[in-house]
Amino acid sequence: MVVSSSSGTTHVRFAHADVSDLRGRHDLALSLFKCLIWPLSLPIVPRLIFIAFKFSQPFLVKKVTEFLSDEKAANDENIGYGLIGAYGLVYIGLAVSSEHREASHSP
Repeated sequence: MVVSSSSGTTHVRFAHADVSDLRGRHDLALSLFKCLIWPLSLPIVPRLIFIAFKFSQPFLVKKVTEFLSDEKAANDENIGYGLIGAYGLVYIGLAVSSEHREASHSP
């Protein structure tokens, strides 16, 4: 199912919603929420991924600092290659998620 945030799609989704028995105080708001849950939540996912990558940076810097200060761990090349890969993953993830986040806000 392709979800679009265009007004035509939203109108169709709301037209097919069950609004025949809106008797309660919050029934209209609940029906609108059910129709708009996907268009409203789609921009949240890239922002959460961006925040996760942003928060992982200090932990990665801490691990690299510990790796460089520990002399016996410095001989283990696998840890070094893992840290290089982690840096690549974090910065590529930041680039992709920030670009996707910016693209989702542009008209």
